[in-house]
Amino acid sequence: MEMVFGILLAAFFGLMFGNYATTAFFRIPLGKPINGLKTLKGSRPHCSTCSHPLKFYEYLPFLSWFSTGFHCNYCGAKTDIIYTVLEVLGLISAILWFLLIGFNYLYIFLLTSWVTYFLFMALFIRYNYVYKRVLVLLLILLGGVVMANSSSTLQMQSRLPNGFFYLSDIDPTIVQDVKYAKNDNFMGRPVKGYNRDVIILTHEAALALREVQKELKPMGYSLKVFDGYRPQMAVEDFWEWANDPTDIENQAVYYPDFKNKVDLFNGYIARRSAHSRGSAVDLTIIDLAKGKELDMGERFDFLGERSNTAFEGISETAKDNRSLLKTIMEKHGFENYWREWWHYSLKGEPFTRTPEDHFNFPVE
Repeated sequence: MEMVFGILLAAFFGLMFGNYATTAFFRIPLGKPINGLKTLKGSRPHCSTCSHPLKFYEYLPFLSWFSTGFHCNYCGAKTDIIYTVLEVLGLISAILWFLLIGFNYLYIFLLTSWVTYFLFMALFIRYNYVYKRVLVLLLILLGGVVMANSSSTLQMQSRLPNGFFYLSDIDPTIVQDVKYAKNDNFMGRPVKGYNRDVIILTHEAALALREVQKELKPMGYSLKVFDGYRPQMAVEDFWEWANDPTDIENQAVYYPDFKNKVDLFNGYIARRSAHSRGSAVDLTIIDLAKGKELDMGERFDFLGERSNTAFEGISETAKDNRSLLKTIMEKHGFENYWREWWHYSLKGEPFTRTPEDHFNFPVE
């Protein structure tokens, strides 16, 4: 029932937008004839041929076609087809966007842009200038490509729950290397729920990272993010992996100090992760000129004492780099997890309930 109501409401919006487009089309104050019709500024709806004022049921969006029989009730002139074209375009677009993204600010933006685009195209065609026909065709093709690309991006953004954003939409300069979407991690395979190499965060966390990035860039540095939001299904995948004693392919590289993977439950793997609330992030700093990560004394996701932020058995350079990362992250509202130099959580994060705020939508 809700879907039916939504479609009907979208159809109403579409017809209203389409009707507005046609009204604007015929009432643009050019002050000169348009195919024989002089613009009547400020007048009520009227026939475009005889200029006779119309009754309310004779200019209802789309429905007026049936009430008038596709002709003027006063002079018999056939109604201009452009009315129906724009109104139907508005109707179809409105329903399509509703089915794709629901009702939100993106819906209004796309519907407005879509109808406005076709209005301007109709204006070009309306002039009927021969030398502009090629231009019109090119503009239509270009507009279609732009709208398709925009709709794809916005549709993807709309899949996220309220409060979550793609980091690249907040700051595209931050480097992303999603380890859990690849084989380059302690499990040696993509983790369940990571379907795409993208970082998703709460809006607050993403904005805070943008401020960190602004401070790093003048130094010739950039953030490099390995993980952000982590679906609960991925946490469960970690748990199942840790309980499988036969899967030790990457033990020598990532957890050589643990002979029994079950011991990783003590401080490294948990049934509930702060990442699943969307405001925790794993990251490092890279030197933009060299294109390399700063030396942090140990690789990301090394599960052992050497990854402790304050571990003493690393070089002074690595200590300084860890200190730089910690200082700048804390300055912008993050708090470090002492066992992992790369792990930071936003203080005052928007989602704090357990387990309600441990989300499980996939990273895609």
